[in-house]
Amino acid sequence: EAPPPSRRILCPEIIGREGELSELAAHLSAASAGNGRTVLLAGEAGLGKSALVKVFLDRAGSAGFRVLLGECTEVEARRPFGPFIDALRAASLPLPPELGQGAPGAQPVEELERYRVHAGFAKTIADAAAATPLAVVIEDLHWADEATLELVPYLARKLRDQRVLLLGTYRSDELHRLQHLAVDLLGDDLGVGEDHLVTLAAHGLDQNGETELA
Repeated sequence: EAPPPSRRILCPEIIGREGELSELAAHLSAASAGNGRTVLLAGEAGLGKSALVKVFLDRAGSAGFRVLLGECTEVEARRPFGPFIDALRAASLPLPPELGQGAPGAQPVEELERYRVHAGFAKTIADAAAATPLAVVIEDLHWADEATLELVPYLARKLRDQRVLLLGTYRSDELHRLQHLAVDLLGDDLGVGEDHLVTLAAHGLDQNGETELA
């Protein structure tokens, strides 16, 4: 049964977010042309990051991108590379052999081996992007494990000449959870340049961002 006319709910197309979606579309177009992009989407809880990502992923798929999706969770915050492992497995892509074969996720990785693991992830993603452009989305980076937070800036550097858009979301009100690694992930020291790293601030929807659905 349709809701009464007076009832207002958020539109699935999140009216009022076209500015952010247009900017994401521009980075998607650049990535499709082989100019890799790393985009960070920030906002406090409940301000529409997930809804924005959902619409973006639909548009990325329509643009011919293969979507890889991983999520950081508080429960699995100690699982090394957890969201990237989940994203690759869901897409039936190979994991770096240095991780080992144990379930359900990565095996402990010695510090000296971590660079090889990073290189393995970059190679897998670059090889896949050679066939089809990729949108790699990691949600809720504020819950990410240390290994994941090290991997994101590494990929930002290594994939900047690939058909890859790497999108990470995080809650700006939980930024303290990133601790000292926040400088590497969110600062200006990624070595990728302003054209390849953009932080989009999510803001609350006003009445123009609400609509009646029949």
